[in-house]
Amino acid sequence: LEGPSQRSYLAMAELPQSTKGLHRGFTTLSVQLGRLLTGLHATFRAAIQRENDAVLLGAVLRALGILSGVSPYARLEPGLAESTFGALYRKFERLMDRSLEHSGKEMSSEDFSVLQNVTNCLSLLISKGEVAAKGSPDSLKKCVSVMASITCSGSYPPGVRLDASIGLHRFAKALPVLAAPYAGLLQSAITGFLREDQEAVEDAGKPSFGEKICQQEIRALAEVLHVPASEAGPMVGFCEEVMAEGIDSGLPLVRSAVLQSMTHLKSDLAREVDSNKLSFLVSKVCHFAGEISGSSIGTRSSACRALGALLSLEPVLSLFDSFEHGLVTLISLGSADSGTLQVSLAWSLANVCDVLREQTQSGKGLPAALAKCVAKHLPSISALTIRLAGCNDKIRCNAVRCIGYIFDLFSALGADMEEDFESKAVDCMLGSLWKGNTKVQWNCCYAAGSFFRLSGGTAEEGELRGKLLDAVTSLMRSSTNYKVLSHAITALRQLEWKAYLAGAMAQVCESLVHVLLLLDRQKAPQLKEEELKEIAVDFLVSCVEEGGADDPGVVAVLEGEIDWLCTISEKLSSCLRRLA
Repeated sequence: LEGPSQRSYLAMAELPQSTKGLHRGFTTLSVQLGRLLTGLHATFRAAIQRENDAVLLGAVLRALGILSGVSPYARLEPGLAESTFGALYRKFERLMDRSLEHSGKEMSSEDFSVLQNVTNCLSLLISKGEVAAKGSPDSLKKCVSVMASITCSGSYPPGVRLDASIGLHRFAKALPVLAAPYAGLLQSAITGFLREDQEAVEDAGKPSFGEKICQQEIRALAEVLHVPASEAGPMVGFCEEVMAEGIDSGLPLVRSAVLQSMTHLKSDLAREVDSNKLSFLVSKVCHFAGEISGSSIGTRSSACRALGALLSLEPVLSLFDSFEHGLVTLISLGSADSGTLQVSLAWSLANVCDVLREQTQSGKGLPAALAKCVAKHLPSISALTIRLAGCNDKIRCNAVRCIGYIFDLFSALGADMEEDFESKAVDCMLGSLWKGNTKVQWNCCYAAGSFFRLSGGTAEEGELRGKLLDAVTSLMRSSTNYKVLSHAITALRQLEWKAYLAGAMAQVCESLVHVLLLLDRQKAPQLKEEELKEIAVDFLVSCVEEGGADDPGVVAVLEGEIDWLCTISEKLSSCLRRLA
C-alpha cells in the first residue's frame, strides 16, 4: 500500500451503494479496489478489537495508518472513516486516559509504541474530513488533549512526541477551534525550545527531533490563526514572540514554519499586534526573500509568499515605510528565473493588488501617502505582471487575475497607464483564454471584466474590446466548466450597452443560448447549475430589453429557439413573447 504510485492507483477505488451486494458478470477495477479497501478496514478493525499483544497491535496500527492514508473515503462506503475512528478510540481510550493521568511516566516501551501508532491513525482519519464533520465532540476533544500533552511533555520519547505533534497539526487543520485552548501551552513549548542553547543543534548537520517537533507546533498554531480572536486565546503572543524569535532562528525548519504561518495571519488579529513588531517582521521577511540573504529558493519562495500576506494586512498598509520596502522587494524578485519563486511572486502581487483595489473602492479610500506610493510603483508592477502572465499555468493563473486588479487600480487612482499596457494585457488574456487551464480561464474572465469597465472610447480601445469579447463568447461556446461560464457572463455584464459593436449583441445572445442548452441537457442539475442558469437567463433578458429587440441579428438567433427558450423560465418566456 505504500508509495506514490500505489496511492495514485488506489485513488480510483469506489464502492457505490448499488454494488454492495453480490453481482454476477463484469466488475470494474474501481469497484474491485473499493471492495478490497473496505474488506481490509473490516479486517483491521476486528484485529484491533481482539488482540491485546502490544507488538502485534503496533504492527496492525502501522498497517491501518498506511491504509487510511491511501483510502479515498468520499468514494467508499458511507461512515467507513467514522466507524474506524470510533473503533480505535474505544479500544485505546483507557491508554490515552492513563497517558494524561501520569504524563507517560508509568508506561512501558510497548505502550509508547502503541500510543505513537494510535495518534498517527487517528490524525490521518481526521484529516480526511468526514470524521471532523460527524465525529463525537468528546472523543475529538480528548484526542486533541492527548496529542497536545504528549507534544509538549519531555517525559515521552522524542519519536512519540514527533508523531503526536504531526497528529496535532492534522487535528488543528481540520478542527482549529478544538486546538485553540492549547495555544498557550504550545507557545510556551516553542519559546522554551528557541531560547535553549541551539549551537549544538545547528552544528549537527541534520534536523533534530526538537527542531522537527517545534516545526509541527508552529504549524498547528498557524491553523489556530483562522479562529476568531475571541476563541483563539493568546495568539497575539504567537505573532509578537514566536514569529519574531522563530524567524531569527538558525534552524531552517523552524524559520520555514514561521514564514508559512504568516500566510494565515488576518487583519483582525494583526490590529492587536504591536506596530513595531509588524515592521520588524516585514523587514526580516524582505531580507530572506532577497538574493542577498543566501537562502535557498524554497526559503525565498516561502518568504515571498509571506511578504504578500503581510502587505495585504490593513495595519501594514498604514505603515507606509514598511509597506513600500516590502513592495519594492517584491518587484525586485521579478529578476529571478526560478519557477518556484515566480509562482509565489504572482500569488503575492495578486493578493496585494486585490487588497489595494478593495481599499480604493471602500468609503475611506487609500491614504494620500499610500496612494502616491502605489501610483509610483504601479508601472513596474504592471510590466512584471505582464511578464509573469507569459509563464506556465501555475504562474499565470494569478498573474492574469492581477492584471484585472491593475486595471481597477489605474482607474481608481487616476494614474496614467504606459502606452502599450492595454494592448499587451489584452494579448496576454487572449492567449490565456485560448491555451490556459480552467483556473487560468476564469481568472482571465475576471481581468476581462475589469478591462470592459474602463471608460476609454478610442478606436484602438474599441478594437481591443471587440477582440476580447470575441474570445469570451467563444469560450462560453466551448467550455463546460461552471466557474468559467459564470465568470465569463459576469465579465460581459461589465461592458456598457453603448460600447457594443455591430453584431456583438447577437454574438453574446448566441453564446447565452448555448449555455442554457448545455444546462438543459443536465439530467439532475445541482445547485451551482441552477445558479448559472439564473445568471444566464437574467443577462439574456437584459440583452433583449436593452436593444436586442431592435437588432436583426439578435432576433434571428432567438427566433429559431424561441419555443424551447420559453420553457426555461417564466421571466424569459414573458420577455420573448413580447419580442415575438
